[in-house]
Amino acid sequence: MAAKLKEMEDSGKIDAMLRRQAAAKLQRQEAAKLRAPAHRVAKLAYDAGGDFACRFTLELQEMPLDPDKAKLAVLQEFGESLKEEYTGSVSGANQMSLAVNYADVKMDGKLIHGHATVLAMSIVSLSYDANARRGKLSVRFNAWQEKEAREWIRKNIEELARDKNIALASGQRPPEATYYSLGEKIDGNVMTIEFKTE
Repeated sequence: MAAKLKEMEDSGKIDAMLRRQAAAKLQRQEAAKLRAPAHRVAKLAYDAGGDFACRFTLELQEMPLDPDKAKLAVLQEFGESLKEEYTGSVSGANQMSLAVNYADVKMDGKLIHGHATVLAMSIVSLSYDANARRGKLSVRFNAWQEKEAREWIRKNIEELARDKNIALASGQRPPEATYYSLGEKIDGNVMTIEFKTE
């Protein structure tokens, strides 16, 4: 059995399977999108430098019963509109390979403030050994977005650690999981992070 698994790993079948699982998970997340409460863009200022990053203020029409859930839904919808704008502005851009990285997000009453960057990301490879709890994630990114790419990769490693190593309770999001970086390498515009989960 170990020899067969090694043969599958060497042939790339395991990596292909992990990529299919990641794509299926993304589709499930898209299908389970939260419904955003009524809101408007109160302020939007793009950063100089052309890296498709902006400071924003979003205003809810009324105070939500669950502010955290409302904030998440509004940011998700806002991120989709930024990705649509990006694909309309950048020729050859594929919306499926885009991610939005948020920073400094704060909610003050009905206002949501923060900074958003659209990242053109594509997973080059993902391997994870659940028994050894070790993995490696390689992602291609825009050269000027190294910091944001690193944050995005780390966030996705946390999700992988959460999903793979914790017993799930039905209908509940699993608690945060711990992972350790075993090294980071950048080769051109591909970043690879090796990690171990607890």
